[in-house]
Amino acid sequence: MPIFYHLNHGFLNCTPGEVFALAPIQAAVDDPNAELWRDRFPDGLSMFGLRHAIPNSPYGPMPEDKARLEMECEVVRRSGFGHLISRFQAFFALETPEEAMSFRANLNNRGAIWRVEASGISHRGDMNLLHPGTTTKAEIERYWLGRSGSVFPVWECVLPLPVTMLECVVPFD
Repeated sequence: MPIFYHLNHGFLNCTPGEVFALAPIQAAVDDPNAELWRDRFPDGLSMFGLRHAIPNSPYGPMPEDKARLEMECEVVRRSGFGHLISRFQAFFALETPEEAMSFRANLNNRGAIWRVEASGISHRGDMNLLHPGTTTKAEIERYWLGRSGSVFPVWECVLPLPVTMLECVVPFD
């Protein structure tokens, strides 16, 4: 199975051999939108999806502007790119250790880099196109088309779950 590199910002407690899969949405029982989420994603959400979609998620709430951007990404995906998996059901990684180190450097060297294993890539999108509060629909469409948004794109791999954490190759500082 292909190998990728995930930058863990600290929202996941990872151990070697751990498998991340879709999680049921029961954790959000007191959320007024939980039923809507269960209808749209009957197979469940990824940890990323739970954090962005469900305000009382055990993985912590997402700032409103980031949650809004993810909702806009989902609306555009459903309207024209339904063959691609939802970001709410995905795991994100980079293709090489060098790309992961460069991405980490842009975040003030915060986060641990994990080598992960997945069945493959569902989509590659330029992260530089997605900025909370300023991203346009055209930029989101470019993201889903797999087009670059800058001279120096940062290509994130949108991986289908499950994903297996293999080893931490760069620990938290």
